[in-house]
Amino acid sequence: MSEANQRRTCRACGQSYDYPGHQSMATRTYCENCIELPEPARRNFERMRRRLDRLEKSLAELKSQQT
Repeated sequence: MSEANQRRTCRACGQSYDYPGHQSMATRTYCENCIELPEPARRNFERMRRRLDRLEKSLAELKSQQT
């Protein structure tokens, strides 16, 4: 992988991908699978992804407080 390529995380699905990929439709924020989704669906996935991340973080904090 050259220095120009970077490993990114899709905002909608959380998948890690190389950007820019050779002949890839991926953008800086979305993997090539999610970029093909209609924008309203992509926004909903992104919102739910953020919500899941917050819940996972809260759960990890609660678990660490109990031990």
